Amino acid sequence: MARLAVMRGLAGLLLCLAAWGAGPARAADEYLEDVRTARGVTIGAPRATLRECLRVLSTAAGVTLSAAPALADEPLVAYVPKRALRETMAALAELYDGVWTVQPPAGAERAYRLDPDPAKAKARDSARELLLKRYVKALNEQAAATMREVKSGILQREGRSQSQTMGMLIWWHMTPADREKALRGASVTFTIPEVSGKPIHELVTAISGKELKKLTGPLWATVDLDDWADQGLPFLRARATAMRENSVSGAIAPIELTKLHSPARMPPPGSPAEGPALPADIGQGGQLSGTRDEIIVKLGLASGLPILSRHRAYGGSLSGIAVGGRKVGEVMAQLGVQLDAQATATARGFQLLRSLTDLMDLSGLPAAAPVQSYLRKQPKPGETVSFAALADLAALTPLQLSVLERSNIASEEASFVREAYALLRFYQGLSPAQQQALFSKEGLDVSELTHEQWHALLDQRDKRGDFNILNSVQEIKGLRFRFLERRDRKEGSFRAEALRAGQLVAEADLDLPVVEAEVRPIAAR
Repeated sequence: MARLAVMRGLAGLLLCLAAWGAGPARAADEYLEDVRTARGVTIGAPRATLRECLRVLSTAAGVTLSAAPALADEPLVAYVPKRALRETMAALAELYDGVWTVQPPAGAERAYRLDPDPAKAKARDSARELLLKRYVKALNEQAAATMREVKSGILQREGRSQSQTMGMLIWWHMTPADREKALRGASVTFTIPEVSGKPIHELVTAISGKELKKLTGPLWATVDLDDWADQGLPFLRARATAMRENSVSGAIAPIELTKLHSPARMPPPGSPAEGPALPADIGQGGQLSGTRDEIIVKLGLASGLPILSRHRAYGGSLSGIAVGGRKVGEVMAQLGVQLDAQATATARGFQLLRSLTDLMDLSGLPAAAPVQSYLRKQPKPGETVSFAALADLAALTPLQLSVLERSNIASEEASFVREAYALLRFYQGLSPAQQQALFSKEGLDVSELTHEQWHALLDQRDKRGDFNILNSVQEIKGLRFRFLERRDRKEGSFRAEALRAGQLVAEADLDLPVVEAEVRPIAAR
């Protein structure tokens, strides 16, 4: 799969804070002269936010460190053996293209915040805007060509699948603002008028294999980002539902972004033969295996290398990377390829890795509000989470849930929500009375559902827990849905049922998630 190019920098503005009182702004490198930052500190961090990593560093070193809002939720995977705090701070500034600024102290002690470097932030913002414009332009051109063919009577042509045609027609009906919002990471839902949506309705019917019937109103459509290959690379996901008399149908159309525009990759790091050779007995037979995040920490532990990485959340494990007896630069170059990241080394020997796709990685960062809303009500580790409590996380896009699942924050919950995504969004869109009926013995009479509520449910089958209802909803009258939950402190299950005349016509069973004690960053002096 083609990759995206990256231009270095971080979004945001450098806040120039005054010194105590009315003095001039403090120099960005003042932390280098603070005797407290000479203290040796070690940190080991699985994937976590920069905010959380700085918090544990602050506690260990006795120096208050924080990150500006533009940087605080960026990911960090790290292993640093005991090194002077100021060296780690300098490496973090380089990795995030930031500068350390002095913060007004609560008492006599100075505090430091990592802010984006203004020039680099501007460059990165410009690069991201250019990339998004290129995506929009490419999609607009494809959609316009598709619309011209459809208007001339060619709904389908050789070399283009029905789902590709449908995706382009849905994109054509989006406003310019909504197109940009979807690419930036928002889930965008809108309606398409009945007359202009007729070709999409025909495609929905053909893709779903259902009978073509007269529409009873506008189509509903949603475009969001997903991570179907678990590589952290976004797909645009366009879907539409059509409401007909006594029936409803829907279909999905993926749009692969990385095929639209694939500029040259960044140049590889310098000579792979640089640096000392690593011990021959690292890992098992000189090899390391595990997830990409785990390999970074394992390599740091086994070799004593200080490694800081902000690569994207990439799923799956690597069978093994040969590291024993190889040069540091060679190993880091290979690791960079596996992470789709640029590997560099600082003057102080810190190994830095940054994602080559970071301009689009930003679209996958989980929105803070729904995550924090859920965490405020999260049960204790070892306890089962109720279905209703997980609804907050369904406000995220599928891509953001994929990232959250690997971020050591509500990992099990994010995995469940990815599988039950449509069921949770459907539940969210119901009135309190409808929610109560859905969990009752009789269930919910679905004939009272609005098209918008149906649209939330008729997502991909693997996003509604394999609840196979598409055949059942071709005759809505007499159909009921019922959700059942069995939950105690340590385990629980969820069941979705479709019933007609008291008889079960479709069902799905899922295990409710149990809260895990997540692996957190650890720092010590």
